[in-house]
Amino acid sequence: MLLLTEAEARLVRALGQAVFPRDATEVPDGIEADVVGYIDRLLHASLPFERSQIRALLQLFDKGFAVWAMSPTARLVSAPVDEVTAYLRSWEESTVYARRMGLEGLRSLLMMAWFGSERVNEVLGVLDAPDVDGPMPFLAPGTPDTPPPDRFLGRPAGLFEFSDYKGVVHDRCDVVVVGSGPGGAITALELARRGHDVVLLEAGPVARKADLVRDGGLTMNRWFWDSGMRTTRGNVVLPTLQAKVLGGGSLINCAICLRARESALEAWEEDWGVEGLTPDDLAPHYDAVEAFMGVAATPDAVQGPRNDLFTRACRERGLEPEPILRNVDGCRGSGGCVYGCPNGAKLSTDRRGVPELIAAGGRVYTSAVVDRVVMRNGRAVGVEGHTTEPFKGNRAGTVRIEARHVVLAAGVINTPVICQQSGLTAEPIGANLRMHPSTVVAGYIPDLDVHPWYGATQGVHTLSLIEHGIKLEALWADPALMALRMQGIGRGLKRQLRDYRNTLIWDAWVSGDDSVGTVRVVRGLPRPSIVYDIGPADARRLQEASAVLAEMMFSVGATKVYPGIHGLPPTLTAMEDVAELRRSPVSPQDIPSGSNHVFGTMAMGDDPTRAATDSRGAVHGVQNLWVADTSLFPSSPGVNPMLTAMALGHRLAGTLAEEL
Repeated sequence: MLLLTEAEARLVRALGQAVFPRDATEVPDGIEADVVGYIDRLLHASLPFERSQIRALLQLFDKGFAVWAMSPTARLVSAPVDEVTAYLRSWEESTVYARRMGLEGLRSLLMMAWFGSERVNEVLGVLDAPDVDGPMPFLAPGTPDTPPPDRFLGRPAGLFEFSDYKGVVHDRCDVVVVGSGPGGAITALELARRGHDVVLLEAGPVARKADLVRDGGLTMNRWFWDSGMRTTRGNVVLPTLQAKVLGGGSLINCAICLRARESALEAWEEDWGVEGLTPDDLAPHYDAVEAFMGVAATPDAVQGPRNDLFTRACRERGLEPEPILRNVDGCRGSGGCVYGCPNGAKLSTDRRGVPELIAAGGRVYTSAVVDRVVMRNGRAVGVEGHTTEPFKGNRAGTVRIEARHVVLAAGVINTPVICQQSGLTAEPIGANLRMHPSTVVAGYIPDLDVHPWYGATQGVHTLSLIEHGIKLEALWADPALMALRMQGIGRGLKRQLRDYRNTLIWDAWVSGDDSVGTVRVVRGLPRPSIVYDIGPADARRLQEASAVLAEMMFSVGATKVYPGIHGLPPTLTAMEDVAELRRSPVSPQDIPSGSNHVFGTMAMGDDPTRAATDSRGAVHGVQNLWVADTSLFPSSPGVNPMLTAMALGHRLAGTLAEEL
């Protein structure tokens, strides 16, 4: 049964045809791709608040059409396709940032719906491989074709899921850890290995092989807070994705494992008074985590054309490429990291960490949302919360865990939210929100099948510009999400998408040193308030990073590059065009940005008026309350943050073992 009303279905059909109109090619239009059917399925899968947001977005464009047409009787659903396309283009070209972001939201929704069609993927070449989760056709001759072992969780004793709960979930332990991502899982495991009684709580469900699908919209809907629709506000609107699933961010990230740069650790000490975190101090913790998680360089055999071209482009431009270190065993180059690696090759903590925790006697409760820390006389003595039905969000029973120590590893957004909901009002809690703002550049190489969806999701990068606050990487995520870099609406967009198999997708992120925000609970609102402003220096870094990526693409044969910066030409056609991209004045709102890597909201430091936690990760002013996620980082670690979160979790386990 359609959840869309008849009027909504007509509206979606009209918008879908305007963005993906019928033409003389075999590339499907919006009707052939069944955009209406996909969006209806997405509404069925969405939570009520997110469902209302999708509907409000559609109504925004419907109501605005009569104003644009300067006729009170004009109806979008009955207007000619070319007229609706022109209307949407007025949003895309607007000088008003909010209008451009509205259009980007609509394009995102329709792009996911269009790519939800098997026929679209077949025509564009996304389904060229006989088995998209199998070994890729570019694998070097002689590469072993054995699938990785089945690492997906069964139903071991000690793992509790929503169907197991009957009313109140109550338990007692030495330590309760909230959050099963990189920091939380390692902390819990190491404590259990030392003989302590540990409970690990996860707000999301278990993701098993049958649950993982190659569909960006459904993946975000299932495995992210707020159905993947959580965004910042401030001087920019950034999507900020926090995982809500056993394994946390490690399930859906690209498995990159790098040690924090020495210069970053020195800055934490000099600027924030953090002690005991020199490279030598952290080395044994890094060593232990790297060995346990199987960290190794991405092998050449699974890089694929997108990564190989990045390597060549780096050398052409005098940059030093490096294969990325990842916690992966048995990668087949299928580019499915963002979906949760249906091959099971990525060693996310639900596959490496949680099973060992259970084997060591720990207990894991999934679909258990923590609302607050229970405190008595200034001491944390447990947590309280509720269970939620997976994929529906219905509150069910209550959760009450009594513990001698509480460790919050719920993520950079949810850890300070839990503290604030617990009555902790110190200003540093939820302040100092930091990110690595990122951008993506696409380039077209004629007569070369790049097949950007094949190969290790992120197999190679360069750190040559890292001291300037810029990191460049080869990238893949999802066809719909990556296609957003291609500008335009209508036939021009379809022409670009027709050449998708010949398209490079590379990205860059910057240090975020000039950008900051806050996370605050607002009574009465269903989501926390996330405010973040990108500073002018970081905007310039993003601009320079876009220019370097464009030069790299031209150096390996690209004839068109799409930087996507508002106010500049949407397409560059020669190396000489990059000069204008580099010298033109741009603002943070002009550059298409994402919120890669989030940290800082429970920053470590010696001054309780600036920092929420001390150098060990203990929350200032509260006994027996600790933090073990990237919210501890006072500023950028200089590289991707996951490995350092694990190392700090490993270190915290030793600290807590002494306390216990």
